[in-house]
This record gives sequence, structure tokens and C-alpha cells, in this order.
Amino acid sequence: GGCSSNSEVIKVLAEDAGSTIEINTGDVIEVTLAGNITTGYTWEWVKPDSSILDLQGDPEYKSESDLVGAPGVQIFRFIANSVGTEELNLIYHRTFEPDVPPLEEFKVQITVK
Repeated sequence: GGCSSNSEVIKVLAEDAGSTIEINTGDVIEVTLAGNITTGYTWEWVKPDSSILDLQGDPEYKSESDLVGAPGVQIFRFIANSVGTEELNLIYHRTFEPDVPPLEEFKVQITVK
């Protein structure tokens, strides 16, 4: 609690899928999901027409090692820009295969107060 105006960073991981995350306006949600971009698959935000969240820059990719084909993680940072509730939906797919269902899906409910 308290009335500090400092925005917080809320870290969200794969095991948080299906949960509801309550945050305040101006807070940053940092979503870290395992992915291996060398396979052609990438995580992508399914952005609603009007979103209470803004994606901060491009997703960051961190490889676990320097080996070719090594798995890694993709990190998405969203800032809460207005009050409301929204499903945050990320899909793991090949962007060049739009007709193929995603390999994985990640969804959490975001409530911004």
C-alpha cells in the first residue's frame, strides 16, 4: 500500500497462465515466456482493438547459451495506461503460417485499478 507514485514492475511467468493480476495505472507488466526463435516460432501479442496496455518497445529475446539453436526466453513489457480489465493473450506461432493454429497460448486476466 501507500500513496507512492513509483510504478512497479510485475513479473509474470508461464505458470501464471489463467490467473488474474491486479495492478495500478502506470505499472509495468513483464511477461517472460520460454521460446526458441531458431525454430521459426515466436511469441506475439494478440492486441485487442482498444487496449488498456501498451507494449514497450520490441520484445526482448535472451538465449540461454551461445550455441546455435539454444532455447531462450522472450520478454514482453507492457505498461498499464488506463483503468479496466483485459485478457492479455500471447500466442506462440510461426508468423509466416497465419492459417496454422498456434503451438502454445498464454492468457492472463489483467485488472488495472
